[in-house]
Amino acid sequence: MKKYFFLASVAVVALSSCSNEEISEVSVLPGTGATPIEFTAYTGRATRIYSASEAGIGNLAYNEDNKSGGFSLTGVYTVDNELAYIENLNNAVYTADAEAETHSCSSVNGKLAMWPSGVSSDMEYSFYAYYPAGSQYTVLDAEQGKLNITVVDPETDVMAAYESATAGDAVALEFQHLLAQVEINVQYDESYYASIGATDAQLTSLSLRAPQYSTYDFAESSIVANAETLSVYTFVAESVSANPSLTGYGTAMIPANSGDGTSCELSISYYFALPSDQTLVYENKKANVTIVAGCKNVINVTVKGDTPISITASVAPWESKDAQPVNL
Repeated sequence: MKKYFFLASVAVVALSSCSNEEISEVSVLPGTGATPIEFTAYTGRATRIYSASEAGIGNLAYNEDNKSGGFSLTGVYTVDNELAYIENLNNAVYTADAEAETHSCSSVNGKLAMWPSGVSSDMEYSFYAYYPAGSQYTVLDAEQGKLNITVVDPETDVMAAYESATAGDAVALEFQHLLAQVEINVQYDESYYASIGATDAQLTSLSLRAPQYSTYDFAESSIVANAETLSVYTFVAESVSANPSLTGYGTAMIPANSGDGTSCELSISYYFALPSDQTLVYENKKANVTIVAGCKNVINVTVKGDTPISITASVAPWESKDAQPVNL
């Protein structure tokens, strides 16, 4: 099942998938003629060196004690070919009530967002939401309708949502994960291990060379990684034991393209210990793997001697996929 979060606003809200909730119509504030925009968050079921975990509804709740959590929300429209912001909805930090059955949302600073008055009734408004809140990892370009992921912490999930609506419409924002969740598992080939009389197997390095940045197009719901600027994501940096069964060596959030994904270079070094203090050492063996943004990408690596690396790949939306086997 695809993992997602719904953010709904205003009037009657009927959402498919995880929940269907109805909210009574919002009253006009007395003496102002302004209609507040009410937000409610919905969440699907949540799933699970780097030990990254995906964000859930709890992450959309702002923690006043340590000033963390919550999400940023911006609402814009166009007047005389100029971009205008809905009042109190320009990178506003919102919090969700994670404990309630219906996850109502409110601005952290307590200021209400209203549908603009004196605007054509058929005016289209665009709503951009993203997590984590603030600009530590992302920069919103509201003019272009894009979110630039400028800093990547491999242990931090990044999500965004978009919807366009006219005043009074229900606004449902479906959050999607913008990075590729990459899990790498390694095992040694038992037959090879036995054939050489090995007494131990050790990994000495394991890394993935992949994009450093990416950009999300809200309207197109597409993610493009910057193929020109690459980083090395290190999963193993010092000697650790390899096992005869697949063993996880970390999970990281990494920029990649949506759709067909991004080809990345996996590099691994390891050795087999033999009797009489001999070792068979294999340095920086490489293979190409493809990772897809918004998906959980599982890479299974089997190490042995001087054999070519062969890889097959498959991924699925933010759930465990058939693994990519890498035979070395």
